[in-house]
Amino acid sequence: NHSSYLDAPVLAAALPWMILDQVVWAGSVDVMFSNPVSRLFSRLARVLPIDPVGGARTGFTLSAQALGRGRILVWFPEGWRTTDGLLRPFLPGIGALMLRAPVPIIPVRIEGTFAAWPAQRRFPRPHPIVVRFGPPIAPERWEALRECEDAAVRIAAAVKAEVAALGGGTR
Repeated sequence: NHSSYLDAPVLAAALPWMILDQVVWAGSVDVMFSNPVSRLFSRLARVLPIDPVGGARTGFTLSAQALGRGRILVWFPEGWRTTDGLLRPFLPGIGALMLRAPVPIIPVRIEGTFAAWPAQRRFPRPHPIVVRFGPPIAPERWEALRECEDAAVRIAAAVKAEVAALGGGTR
C-alpha cells in the first residue's frame, strides 16, 4: 500500500541487509526523476523509472528484466499515495507484470505512515509504524487467468485483497 513518502524508507528499514541489497524500486518519473537531486538519489537507490502516462512499456520492460536477473522488485500497485488513508484500488500494472514475469509476490501492509506524513502535510511527525509481511503468493495462482481478457485487473484485485487482509480491512 502507498500512504506516504515514508513508505519506501520504512520498508527498506524493515528488510534485512541481505534482502535489501537485492532490491530495486519502481518509482514514478514525476516524483523520483523530477530534478537532478532526485535523479541522483534514484540512481543510487536503484529506482526504476515508471512513467504510466508516456512510457509504461519501458517501465514494465525494466521491471521484468530486473525480476529476470533475480532482483527483488518493490512495486506500489496503487500508483500514487492515498489522500485519505484508505487503501486505493490496485492498478492493473502489477497484474500485467506478473503475466510477463511470473514470480512470487510478497504482500506487504504498511500502517502508520499516513498518520506520520499524509500527502497534505509539508513535514512528517512522529507516529508508530507497523510493517506486516504476508505469505508469498505463488505465480501459479495466476495461470488460470492467463487467457482472460481482464487477467491483469483480476490479479491486481487479488493482490489488493491479500494486502487488505494484512491490515484487517481497508483502512
